Amino acid sequence: NIFSGLAINMERPFRTGDIVKIGNNPVGTVLDLGWRTTRIQTPINTVVSIPNHSVGDVTIENFTFPNETIMQVVRIHVDIHHSPDRVLKVIRDGALSVPAIPDAQIIIAGVSYDGVDERGACYVVAYNLTNYAKWIPASRQLKLSIRKHLHHANIPVLTASKQVLTRTFEKDRQLSPTDSIEMVLQDNAILGIMTPEFRSELANKLIPLEYKPGEMIIQAGEKGSSMFVVQEGVVEVSIFDSQLEDDIIAAQLGVGQFFGEMSLLTGEVRSANVKALTFTRILEVRKEDIDSELKANPEFLQALGEVLASRNLANENLLKSDQEAETSEKGLVNDICQRIARFFNLKF
Repeated sequence: NIFSGLAINMERPFRTGDIVKIGNNPVGTVLDLGWRTTRIQTPINTVVSIPNHSVGDVTIENFTFPNETIMQVVRIHVDIHHSPDRVLKVIRDGALSVPAIPDAQIIIAGVSYDGVDERGACYVVAYNLTNYAKWIPASRQLKLSIRKHLHHANIPVLTASKQVLTRTFEKDRQLSPTDSIEMVLQDNAILGIMTPEFRSELANKLIPLEYKPGEMIIQAGEKGSSMFVVQEGVVEVSIFDSQLEDDIIAAQLGVGQFFGEMSLLTGEVRSANVKALTFTRILEVRKEDIDSELKANPEFLQALGEVLASRNLANENLLKSDQEAETSEKGLVNDICQRIARFFNLKF
């Protein structure tokens, strides 16, 4: 053990703080390398002490040194009768619109078709992760985003047990255009607050707008009184940073997500530039579409104020340091509620 400890210290296959897998032991963070043992802490906070002679005899996989960015893959199975081009597009949309993860970045390397196996048609998403310590939340968020996009595209994700039933119920799963729109509205943070009857009525009114990749949807400074909801595709939201004198990317939004909400609810000019990253279909919700619903249900006002305040703070914090980002959310909610009330002639 002592000689092995000396050899490990000389070769330095890992350092304290590195995330490693030593032989058949669980993945963990190196706590220290002693004369007799190497101690690692696992994701469930247990500590494993590995004799140094064992460390010297097995393969060591280091996930953080010398490269902090590592490649990971996610495999998705769907029914073989769906068009591969269509499935690839929807999966790519879901992968590009993964919510931000603190202290890590997901960089999509590619989406590919990997043939057919016993579970169905297999698709592979390869991505680079800048912090392996975040691989669990990163993988979870990526899978959730892809599954959500496939769900809205009426492409169910398969497990082995579902494959037998796929063809039998294929026709039953087809959604009408109105049902598809209503599903998107239900998932929306703003419209989901309102009554099911209102969403159903609204779904019959809305006509999807289509944009090609790179096409601008709205520009900062424009006047408007409408909000847009993504029905399919991905859009990029950018905000001008006066210190950098350039735009910074605030978000990439996918199905069910929205932008332009401040113009819809307060009449303010557009504060961001938004363009389509992939072929995108969006729904435009105008002030007159929700006016009667807000007046009939004034209790929605507080909930809307909270949603908008949370979004505003997130955007403002992109342009501030941690010390500067101390705006009172409670005060902001009250201010936004008052602005919504004035715009819609409501009492608050």
